[in-house]
Amino acid sequence: MAKQFYNNLDLNLLRTFQIIFQEKNLQKASLRLHVSAPALSKSLNRLRDHFNDPLFVKVPKGLSPTPFAKDLSESISPTLEKLANNLNSLNDFQPEDLQGRITLAISPFILQAIGCDLFSALSKQAPNVEWHLVNWSKTCLEDMVKGDIKIGVNYDIDLSRKDISSRKLATDCFKVIVREDHPLQGNSVKVSELSKYPVAALIVADWNTRRTFAEKVFDDFALIPKVALRSDLPSVVLETIARTDLIFPHSGLFNVQRYPHLKALSVKDREVEMLKDIHLFFSHKDKHDGTTKWLRKILSSILKQQMLQNDSVLTSG
Repeated sequence: MAKQFYNNLDLNLLRTFQIIFQEKNLQKASLRLHVSAPALSKSLNRLRDHFNDPLFVKVPKGLSPTPFAKDLSESISPTLEKLANNLNSLNDFQPEDLQGRITLAISPFILQAIGCDLFSALSKQAPNVEWHLVNWSKTCLEDMVKGDIKIGVNYDIDLSRKDISSRKLATDCFKVIVREDHPLQGNSVKVSELSKYPVAALIVADWNTRRTFAEKVFDDFALIPKVALRSDLPSVVLETIARTDLIFPHSGLFNVQRYPHLKALSVKDREVEMLKDIHLFFSHKDKHDGTTKWLRKILSSILKQQMLQNDSVLTSG
């Protein structure tokens, strides 16, 4: 008769197994579970005995799951996620009750524009949280699944993972940022005029590391831009264009009024697609999580306010 794995199993061990499976490292898993490494090793040995399988084997970078462990994780993951969501829903969510550290990974295009206002809104409603607002990186999606990053904000990226969900927050209309006394005059410009000047590009993992936004726009006109500067730091790009003739395609959220030595130009070619959707990304298991829903509401409000403010500035100009 086949062994009944459910019988006589301490269900707490299933969560322990899932954390080890996610981290592939006992030390990291022990930190997440708030237990010592020796205690975690004992739990792992109990799991191995119960399932009669090694579950994980040591490799140079940590642990590698066995085929049985992969099947086990796939089987129990939906149930554990549903149980966590159901239990958490028993409490009415109050942001002022949140504590500890919460990390948000945001595209530098967006973080540079709304970071200050976002922190003010978050800290006002959840004053006991240590907020980490970091640039989107190539490990963000994996860190969301692990729980190290609560949510991410970026433009529409190629997302084929089933363990990550996304929701549209807003639509961003890109502008071209140049120095105030740049040879390009007026408030709008054609792509053919832009092609005469070198480009500064802000690089964001998962979105434009292979081809910049400027290169995509110029492609539609059979033009090849000269990308003179690539950086993942907005400050480097902004300081450079303030002293050169470089042009910088940037988010329409950018508040140019805070930088009197810069100006924003609209692209007036009708066939140019300067609109980019902004999305919220989060682990699928947090689909019904109160904190995730609250963060989505805060971000939507901040983005809307910033867009309305920038539209009024352009109208008055």
